[in-house]
Amino acid sequence: MLETLRLDGKTAVVTGSGRGLGQAMAKALGQAGAELVCAARTAEQIDQTARQITEAGGRAIAVPADVTDSAQVDRLVDWCLETYGKIDIMVTNAGGGGASRGDWAFWEYPDDAFESVLAINLKSNFYCDRAASRAMVERGEGGVIIGIVQGEGMKITAVRVVAMSDPVSPDDHRGQALVRQATAIPIASGEREFTRYDFQDLLAHGALDIAQPDVARAGGFTEIRRISALTSAHQVRLAPHAWGSGVLFAASIHVAMSAPNCHILEVSQGYMPMIWDLFNEDYQLRDGVVYAPDRPGLGFTLRADALERFEYIPGPEYTW
Repeated sequence: MLETLRLDGKTAVVTGSGRGLGQAMAKALGQAGAELVCAARTAEQIDQTARQITEAGGRAIAVPADVTDSAQVDRLVDWCLETYGKIDIMVTNAGGGGASRGDWAFWEYPDDAFESVLAINLKSNFYCDRAASRAMVERGEGGVIIGIVQGEGMKITAVRVVAMSDPVSPDDHRGQALVRQATAIPIASGEREFTRYDFQDLLAHGALDIAQPDVARAGGFTEIRRISALTSAHQVRLAPHAWGSGVLFAASIHVAMSAPNCHILEVSQGYMPMIWDLFNEDYQLRDGVVYAPDRPGLGFTLRADALERFEYIPGPEYTW
């Protein structure tokens, strides 16, 4: 969106802009024409961000600040007002685990680590939003405040989250890459993508850790094997998306067995008759493992009443 959005004459403060998502947002705002105040605790990092924005033809200053300290946040906003005369945009991106970066399980979480997480992810947002809104109201022209809480703020990886699935719109490959840069949790997506070319674009953006192609949507067995080979060459794992019908699940079992980089196979645990009541044969699921059938074809036969029970009805897939 920022390729067409122009922010000439606008002033933006971006906290946590020394690296990752904050740095990317600061550069994007600078590219759109905004004048930047880059803030973070590490002076060297924000100096580099400001320098890169300036070298690209923008205008930026670096202001070291600990945004968990309300006095330092007030001084940060004062720096912006003294340099540019106003503040139009406040992006409160600073966040993370702070003292919580020890490898604790959730039930072992100590009080001081929790207080640190609150300070970095909650108090900092409040201090920044309060200072920015005060300046905007006093100027009488309003502004925009964007608050971001980092996904790993409470060291969620300590409870071993396998993946975060589709964190943004499936069409926003660039946005998904920014999310991936900002978290240690693997990013999984692809169930809404078509053919290997969509997956090539995800890989080109660096937006993917686990690919989830759907054999019924991505192009059938031949195309999904190409997607498997492509992602494997980029050290990206495969987790076939298998949601909706027994035919899709049966096909996905064979995809999973043949893919060299298959990581896990999705299995619905909900009440879905078109998966569980479609075939004469049962799926072989034991101790969290799916076993492929040794019968011809997909290895399953439709029940005699399948077409009657699951009659095709024209119209949308579902209604609210």
